[in-house]
Amino acid sequence: MKKFIFTITSCILCLSASAYDFCIDEIFYNILASGNAVEVTHDYDSENSTTGSYKGKVTIPETVTHEGTTYQVTAIGTDAFAECARLTNVILPESITTIERKAFYDCSRLKEITIPQSVTNIGELAFYHCVKLESLNIPASVNNIGSKAFILCNGLTSLTVDNANTAYSSDNNIIYNKEQTLLVAAMSTYSGHLDLPGTVTEIGENAFVECDGLTSINLGNVTTIHDYAFFDCKGLKSITLPESVEKLGTGAFFNCTNLTTLKMNDKLREMGERAFMRCISLNDIEFAGDNLKIGNHAFESCKNMSIGDISDCVSEIGDYAFASCIKHRTLVLPASIQRIGEKAFFACSQISRLTLGRELQEIGENAFLNCNRIRQITVNAMTPPTISKSTFEPAVYSNATLAVPDESIDDYKVADHWKDFIEIEPSAVNIIDSDNNIQVVAFNSQITIVGTAADAPVSVYTTDGTLVQQTVASNLAQYSFESGIYIVKVEKSAYKVAL
Repeated sequence: MKKFIFTITSCILCLSASAYDFCIDEIFYNILASGNAVEVTHDYDSENSTTGSYKGKVTIPETVTHEGTTYQVTAIGTDAFAECARLTNVILPESITTIERKAFYDCSRLKEITIPQSVTNIGELAFYHCVKLESLNIPASVNNIGSKAFILCNGLTSLTVDNANTAYSSDNNIIYNKEQTLLVAAMSTYSGHLDLPGTVTEIGENAFVECDGLTSINLGNVTTIHDYAFFDCKGLKSITLPESVEKLGTGAFFNCTNLTTLKMNDKLREMGERAFMRCISLNDIEFAGDNLKIGNHAFESCKNMSIGDISDCVSEIGDYAFASCIKHRTLVLPASIQRIGEKAFFACSQISRLTLGRELQEIGENAFLNCNRIRQITVNAMTPPTISKSTFEPAVYSNATLAVPDESIDDYKVADHWKDFIEIEPSAVNIIDSDNNIQVVAFNSQITIVGTAADAPVSVYTTDGTLVQQTVASNLAQYSFESGIYIVKVEKSAYKVAL
């Protein structure tokens, strides 16, 4: 038995000792499944998995002959020239039909390459970080360009597509599909303002990765911004999402560290995971949307933002969505929110007052972990939302006052984990009549309106019908009221408020 195991192990070692089938003139080849063609590959082996040996100028032949058989060279294989730091020039034959994934990955000194008219496919990350390349022309034959094919080509000043290409087109050094409905890729060196053609409806995955020179963009009629489309675009300072935008992909604006202003639109439905994660300068946000679901980690580590005015467009807040957004002190979440994910407000350590809406059904584990300063929680939901013991810190259960609707106070006193609050009292605000997601918040001598237009008219009355104050929603918080019971009317809603 030991001898049998040793034999198998030896065979495996022999097979893995070389990553190529043969070598001619210091170029390494693998025989393809067809049996009459080969791809150029690298010379890595089981003992040397670092960079390859290609250097200087390399000319790939159309055919090679090995052990009496002539093969056509049809592909530049995966990782074939990856990290060949001494490679400066490659001449490809017209027999090449595909440039595979990471074929020229991180060839930091590659200055010149011409993609032949025979090539139909350019793989993902094919020319990643080829910082010395100055120009690339996509021939008419190419019908597929992989994601991130040209990102971090920081010396690229010309990126064009042959006019005869039926799959792609180019304009202003930006690659689109032929109909110019999808923006596929832009040079990392693109700079200044960009007005997108009115035909563009989608920004492709990784299209503007690390395009630090891009300072602003008019998104025109875009409906979808795909994953990591503007990842690490440090030149962007403001983004306005037009009414056409319905979806933001994962990491769409991840690590745009100088982005300060974000204006959403009423049709936005989905904000992907990490959409604005680490946008550390973001401090001016206009929330809007239609039943908007904020994805996991969407605003994590946006340490300068304040989200006290999340509008009633939001229905779900994902896991870690606002984690480490440390500026929150008073947090009022609209009535429209039905679920708050795990660790959604993790380490928002400045929160002292928290108001939760009447549609809320569930708060995830550790949602307010490391939020020890919370001293006032108002929950407007008639039925106690589902929570876990870890939703709030132990100190919060002991030190915070929990205010709930009058008619539900007995339900909260027996509900799992809500009953752990030492102090439970009736809410200062009770709904008289409302068919929308407006929230009225009462604290000390002030009344605040959340979830309505800034210019919505507001009237405040005493219980005998005397008008005390008439203003608009955005101005109400600046007035002080004497202790007592008031009726607040805003839009078609009425609320009973105790100060």
